[in-house]
Formats: sequence, C-alpha cells, structure tokens
Amino acid sequence: LGTAAHWSTWDGSAAADGEVSSDQSLSGANSVFIGPGQAPDVLLLLGDLDAGRYLLKWNTYIPAGSTGYYNFQGDPTPGTVFAGQIFYNDGGGTPGVGTTDIAGATDFTYPEDEWFTVEHYIDLDANTFDLIIAGNMVGAGLPYDGLLSAVDFFSIDANNNYYLDNIF
Repeated sequence: LGTAAHWSTWDGSAAADGEVSSDQSLSGANSVFIGPGQAPDVLLLLGDLDAGRYLLKWNTYIPAGSTGYYNFQGDPTPGTVFAGQIFYNDGGGTPGVGTTDIAGATDFTYPEDEWFTVEHYIDLDANTFDLIIAGNMVGAGLPYDGLLSAVDFFSIDANNNYYLDNIF
C-alpha cells in the first residue's frame, strides 16, 4: 500500500506492507488483498478518536471456501484493546456464514465470490456501534470499548483470502 499515511502494519514495517492486487476489484483496476504470505496484519489507521460519530464502510470479496477476519483496535498500540472481532467462515467449515465475539451480535450470512458491503456506524460518545454486513443487521447498539484507533485486516489462517475496495 506504499506510503499512504493511513495504512500501516502490526509491526510498523514498510517491508510487511499490504498488497495492492488486480485479481479482483469493484471499482477501478485494483483492490487490497489480505491473504497468507502477505503482511500478517494490515492496519487502517483511524486517528485514535475518542469522541464523535463515524461511518466506516468498505466492500469485501471472499472467494468460495476462503476465510476472512478483521478486528477493531481500541488503542494506538496494536494488540492492547480488541474492540470487536469479525470472522468470515471461521475455521473453514461454514462457507458463507460469519460470526463475531461481540456481545449482542448475531451470526450473519454473506455471498461468496461476489462483492458485498460492510458498514459500521460508530458512536464513541455512547460507546456503541451498529454493524451491517451484506445487508444483514448483525447488531445495533453493540458495545464499543476504547479509542477508534485502527481496523486490523488480518490473515487469520492458511485459507484466508479476501479483498477490500472502496474504503470510506
């Protein structure tokens, strides 16, 4: 992902930067690829926000049978505060089904081999967020603990292969 100031990696190493790929894209010619052998953790830096309301939205493409994972970092030091984890096809045994570790969230479905939208409506004043994946309300008023520091797109296992585009 080059020298973009809003992208980093878990260890901050430029040598472990994320991969721009032309294999899949929703708009334009490229997307961000998260997969085995790539940077293990690609961080979308959000500025360590502690107040206000925000919309975080992107499109995801998960090939059939693949897994995917991301989490919210609630502290500037990666790994200190996990403010929610989202799993796609956790362990490789439930294609098209996603789960979270967030209290009050429900399991959800998503389409394989096609682009879908992921939306987060985050209210740091109330310490809550709404999560909508592929048009499915995964949870409203879910707890959010910590700062809005980063989204960690992580290659969780050897089956992990997914793409991100139109990040807003």
